[in-house]
Amino acid sequence: MRIAGAKQRTLLALLLLHANDPVPRDRLIEERWGVKQPQTAATALQVRVSQLRKALGRDLIITRAPAYLIRVADGELDLECFEQTVVRARTAAPGEAAALRREALARWRGVPFAEIDAPFARAARARLEEQRLRPAGAGAPSPPGSRSWPGAARACRSWLRRGSP
Repeated sequence: MRIAGAKQRTLLALLLLHANDPVPRDRLIEERWGVKQPQTAATALQVRVSQLRKALGRDLIITRAPAYLIRVADGELDLECFEQTVVRARTAAPGEAAALRREALARWRGVPFAEIDAPFARAARARLEEQRLRPAGAGAPSPPGSRSWPGAARACRSWLRRGSP
Protein backbone atom coordinates (compact mmCIF):
# COMPACT_ATOMS: atom_id res chain seq x y z
CA MET A 1 0.00 0.00 0.00
CA ARG A 2 1.29 3.43 -0.90
CA ILE A 3 0.58 6.43 1.35
CA ALA A 4 0.53 9.55 -0.80
CA GLY A 5 1.79 12.48 1.23
CA ALA A 6 4.98 12.94 3.22
CA LYS A 7 2.98 14.30 6.17
CA GLN A 8 0.77 11.19 6.17
CA ARG A 9 3.83 8.91 6.00
CA THR A 10 5.40 10.82 8.89
CA LEU A 11 2.28 10.35 11.01
CA LEU A 12 2.03 6.69 10.02
CA ALA A 13 5.68 6.12 10.98
CA LEU A 14 5.13 7.72 14.38
CA LEU A 15 2.09 5.58 15.04
CA LEU A 16 3.74 2.37 13.83
CA LEU A 17 6.75 2.95 16.06
CA HIS A 18 4.23 2.69 18.91
CA ALA A 19 1.88 0.13 17.34
CA ASN A 20 -1.05 -0.83 19.58
CA ASP A 21 -0.10 1.84 22.12
CA PRO A 22 -1.81 5.23 22.40
CA VAL A 23 0.41 8.11 21.29
CA PRO A 24 -0.63 11.42 22.88
CA ARG A 25 -1.77 14.10 20.46
CA ASP A 26 0.71 16.57 21.97
CA ARG A 27 3.59 14.18 21.30
CA LEU A 28 2.50 13.69 17.67
CA ILE A 29 2.35 17.46 17.23
CA GLU A 30 5.74 17.99 18.88
CA GLU A 31 7.38 15.24 16.80
CA ARG A 32 5.88 16.66 13.61
CA TRP A 33 6.47 20.39 14.12
CA GLY A 34 8.95 20.66 16.99
CA VAL A 35 9.00 24.03 18.71
CA LYS A 36 7.66 25.86 15.64
CA GLN A 37 4.10 24.56 15.93
CA PRO A 38 1.50 26.45 13.94
CA GLN A 39 -1.68 27.53 15.72
CA THR A 40 -3.53 25.06 13.51
CA ALA A 41 -1.36 22.06 14.49
CA ALA A 42 -4.17 20.18 16.26
CA THR A 43 -6.49 20.67 13.28
CA ALA A 44 -3.76 19.65 10.82
CA LEU A 45 -3.15 16.49 12.85
CA GLN A 46 -6.86 15.64 12.73
CA VAL A 47 -6.80 16.10 8.95
CA ARG A 48 -3.79 13.75 8.60
CA VAL A 49 -5.47 11.15 10.82
CA SER A 50 -8.61 11.38 8.70
CA GLN A 51 -6.57 10.94 5.50
CA LEU A 52 -4.78 7.90 6.95
CA ARG A 53 -8.10 6.37 8.00
CA LYS A 54 -9.36 6.75 4.45
CA ALA A 55 -6.21 5.11 3.08
CA LEU A 56 -5.87 2.32 5.65
CA GLY A 57 -9.40 1.72 6.82
CA ARG A 58 -11.39 3.51 9.47
CA ASP A 59 -10.96 0.78 12.08
CA LEU A 60 -7.14 0.75 12.13
CA ILE A 61 -6.55 4.18 13.68
CA ILE A 62 -8.38 4.60 16.95
CA THR A 63 -8.95 7.78 18.90
CA ARG A 64 -8.35 7.41 22.62
CA ALA A 65 -8.56 11.05 23.62
CA PRO A 66 -6.21 12.74 23.87
CA ALA A 67 -4.25 10.14 21.88
CA TYR A 68 -4.29 8.07 18.71
CA LEU A 69 -3.48 4.40 18.35
CA ILE A 70 -2.87 2.26 15.27
CA ARG A 71 -4.01 -1.34 15.51
CA VAL A 72 -1.58 -3.89 14.20
CA ALA A 73 -2.32 -7.61 14.45
CA ASP A 74 0.34 -10.13 15.43
CA GLY A 75 2.54 -10.90 12.46
CA GLU A 76 1.57 -7.78 10.46
CA LEU A 77 4.50 -5.57 11.42
CA ASP A 78 7.85 -6.65 9.98
CA LEU A 79 9.73 -5.10 12.91
CA GLU A 80 7.78 -7.18 15.43
CA CYS A 81 8.36 -10.37 13.40
CA PHE A 82 12.06 -9.50 13.10
CA GLU A 83 12.41 -8.97 16.85
CA GLN A 84 10.53 -12.18 17.71
CA THR A 85 12.67 -14.20 15.30
CA VAL A 86 15.88 -12.78 16.77
CA VAL A 87 14.69 -13.73 20.27
CA ARG A 88 13.97 -17.29 19.08
CA ALA A 89 17.45 -17.43 17.49
CA ARG A 90 19.11 -16.65 20.82
CA THR A 91 17.87 -19.90 22.37
CA ALA A 92 18.05 -22.14 19.30
CA ALA A 93 20.70 -24.68 18.41
CA PRO A 94 23.54 -23.20 16.31
CA GLY A 95 22.28 -24.40 12.91
CA GLU A 96 18.71 -23.35 13.59
CA ALA A 97 19.89 -20.07 15.11
CA ALA A 98 21.77 -19.19 11.91
CA ALA A 99 18.67 -19.96 9.82
CA LEU A 100 16.49 -17.86 12.14
CA ARG A 101 18.91 -14.92 11.92
CA ARG A 102 18.82 -15.16 8.10
CA GLU A 103 15.01 -15.25 8.27
CA ALA A 104 14.98 -12.17 10.50
CA LEU A 105 17.35 -10.25 8.23
CA ALA A 106 15.29 -11.16 5.16
CA ARG A 107 12.50 -8.95 6.52
CA TRP A 108 14.57 -5.79 5.96
CA ARG A 109 13.90 -3.89 2.76
CA GLY A 110 15.86 -0.69 2.46
CA VAL A 111 16.60 1.95 5.05
CA PRO A 112 13.87 2.44 7.69
CA PHE A 113 12.05 5.77 7.34
CA ALA A 114 14.43 6.85 4.58
CA GLU A 115 11.97 9.43 3.23
CA ILE A 116 11.29 11.05 6.61
CA ASP A 117 13.60 13.84 7.74
CA ALA A 118 12.56 14.37 11.33
CA PRO A 119 14.42 13.90 14.61
CA PHE A 120 12.23 10.94 15.65
CA ALA A 121 12.86 9.24 12.30
CA ARG A 122 16.62 9.75 12.45
CA ALA A 123 16.73 8.33 15.98
CA ALA A 124 14.52 5.37 15.02
CA ARG A 125 16.55 4.76 11.86
CA ALA A 126 19.79 4.57 13.88
CA ARG A 127 18.23 2.26 16.47
CA LEU A 128 16.69 -0.01 13.84
CA GLU A 129 19.88 -0.17 11.78
CA GLU A 130 21.75 -1.23 14.92
CA GLN A 131 19.13 -3.93 15.54
CA ARG A 132 19.54 -5.09 11.96
CA LEU A 133 23.32 -5.33 12.27
CA ARG A 134 23.26 -7.11 15.63
CA PRO A 135 21.66 -10.46 14.60
CA ALA A 136 24.43 -11.22 12.14
CA GLY A 137 26.60 -12.21 15.07
CA ALA A 138 24.17 -12.36 17.97
CA GLY A 139 24.72 -15.39 20.11
CA ALA A 140 27.05 -17.07 17.65
CA PRO A 141 30.72 -17.62 18.38
CA SER A 142 33.09 -16.00 15.92
CA PRO A 143 34.82 -18.44 13.61
CA PRO A 144 38.60 -18.65 14.11
CA GLY A 145 40.40 -15.87 12.28
CA SER A 146 37.23 -13.82 11.78
CA ARG A 147 36.70 -10.24 12.88
CA SER A 148 35.21 -9.66 16.30
CA TRP A 149 31.54 -8.65 16.29
CA PRO A 150 32.25 -4.95 17.13
CA GLY A 151 34.76 -4.83 14.28
CA ALA A 152 32.28 -6.47 11.92
CA ALA A 153 29.57 -4.04 12.95
CA ARG A 154 31.86 -1.07 12.22
CA ALA A 155 32.75 -2.57 8.85
CA CYS A 156 29.07 -3.05 8.01
CA ARG A 157 28.18 0.51 9.01
CA SER A 158 31.07 1.81 6.92
CA TRP A 159 29.92 -0.26 3.96
CA LEU A 160 26.34 1.01 4.37
CA ARG A 161 27.51 4.64 4.40
CA ARG A 162 29.45 4.11 1.16
CA GLY A 163 26.44 2.46 -0.45
CA SER A 164 26.10 -1.09 -1.55
CA PRO A 165 26.31 -2.28 -5.17
